[in-house]
Amino acid sequence: MESLAEELTCPVCLDLYEQPVLLPCAHSLCKRCASTFFAEALKRPSEQPAEEWKAPKHIQCPSCRYEFPLPDLRVDGLRKNTTLQNIVDRYRESKNNTAVPCQMCDKEPPNNAVKTCLVCDNSYCETCLVAFHPMKGGLARHTLADASAATPKAPISSEHQPDMEKVGKNEDQGAAAGPDTFQQKQTKKQPDIYSTLWTLDHNHLKIGVDYDLDLYGEKLFPFVSRDNLEQIPTYRAFLNFLDNYDEDQPEYVTAKEENNARAFLNRCLDTEVMQEAHNFLWKKGCVPETRNGFKDMLYKMWFTPYTRTHSDGVKRPSTAFEHTFVGETHCQHMMGFHNWLSFYDKECLGNIQLNSYCRYDCDDRVILNIDFEWRDELRQTKDSFFVGTSPEFELALYTVCFLAGGGEKTEVVLGGQNITIATYKLNGHIGSCYPIMQGQDQTGHWNRIKQESDTESDFEEQDQSDTESETEDDSDEDPLFAEGLDFLQYLEDENIGPEMGKRKLKMIYEEEYTESCGRRSGTPFSQVLRTLKRDGKVEVSRNHHGVDIITILE
Repeated sequence: MESLAEELTCPVCLDLYEQPVLLPCAHSLCKRCASTFFAEALKRPSEQPAEEWKAPKHIQCPSCRYEFPLPDLRVDGLRKNTTLQNIVDRYRESKNNTAVPCQMCDKEPPNNAVKTCLVCDNSYCETCLVAFHPMKGGLARHTLADASAATPKAPISSEHQPDMEKVGKNEDQGAAAGPDTFQQKQTKKQPDIYSTLWTLDHNHLKIGVDYDLDLYGEKLFPFVSRDNLEQIPTYRAFLNFLDNYDEDQPEYVTAKEENNARAFLNRCLDTEVMQEAHNFLWKKGCVPETRNGFKDMLYKMWFTPYTRTHSDGVKRPSTAFEHTFVGETHCQHMMGFHNWLSFYDKECLGNIQLNSYCRYDCDDRVILNIDFEWRDELRQTKDSFFVGTSPEFELALYTVCFLAGGGEKTEVVLGGQNITIATYKLNGHIGSCYPIMQGQDQTGHWNRIKQESDTESDFEEQDQSDTESETEDDSDEDPLFAEGLDFLQYLEDENIGPEMGKRKLKMIYEEEYTESCGRRSGTPFSQVLRTLKRDGKVEVSRNHHGVDIITILE
């Protein structure tokens, strides 16, 4: 048996294989170990300058040193070694076939235990588990494992049995009755589910390689590698699914859309990050154990239509997925819209004009808080979303936070940053999900979204009208307005206008005007143009070629 155990041991973690994947040389690694091994192989040496380093295209097997091309999809591009997994499962069963006695039973012999609490260090049969270890109060935070997988323990006498009332009370108060057990210390060292999901997002894209951000240009995403998006199954399914949606039309689910939704969920469930979320939620008792049961629950949560009632009394069908990942409009105002791929897709159609932003780097991914105009409307829209993360990561993260997080706000650490994940309910459904950086002044944005989720109203209208009236009253003191008037005077002095393309006007502002008159430091052209447009100094229209034309008004 010892020689068999050696054959079933992963060469990286030196433990029995977990979800083994097959390398081109026929050796195997645990899926998690393969992911870590690939990441280490692609890590730039600290002594090598970033501008000189190039990621290797080949990698060596840790067992035989055979060199093979790095798969395009990393670990998700490797085949599962199902045969090896079955052998490992049978080996584990043969090692754990010894029944564990319940430590709480009064009768002799005691019943066989079904669960072992890793915190209380006791094993329970089904009857005693309900009587002595109910999953409520402080005990709900304890970890239960299958008794067959735990180390058998000798039954303890009744005088040494723990007082469950005191255990629950101490747990609720956040203080232990005594020193931490070994299991407790081990648990504290493990990463939480949120940082684990972040680490397992193997399909996330890298800025500067797979896409670029230009926070001062005409487009937020001047470059996104469509080839990469088409090669990754979840991205391809997500983008195909976006074609089903029209943000201006109420969401009525057709048979084709249901099939596309389930196909998207299937691709997500094939990834390690969604499998980890499923395993975590199942252990918490939040979701079914089977893949199909979990998929059906995800479909009901994200794609079942419900009704949103807006402030003007208009009701329209919506879904959690449409509102969070796609966005929907009311009175020409965009609501929801918390996904970077959807933002990129709509930006390509010319529907978005970026005004201002806040950027936060989270490891090799980004969170953006942005202010933009939808289809050249004066009404501003604020939004926040991850950039570079995969669709399956966001679906997994929001699902875990909604079902097992901290209520409407879940505090997490992702990429070394403290982040709040908002998951608001709307009549029992998912109303809205998005990230917020902790420490950032988000009061206005937070209240706006909360009103949307709690009252299903068109939350922006009143706030926007108040903002516009205040701005009009103080327009003479607005530095952006003064900057705009100076720019218009420059155009008149140079006999430029009264009509020209928006791109040309932007170039004049950023190059000729800046050099001649001294542009306000860091002022984006879009903010100046929006101020002039709001105060009736210019007019923006689109010609039959799709080009934005700026007209200077008298």
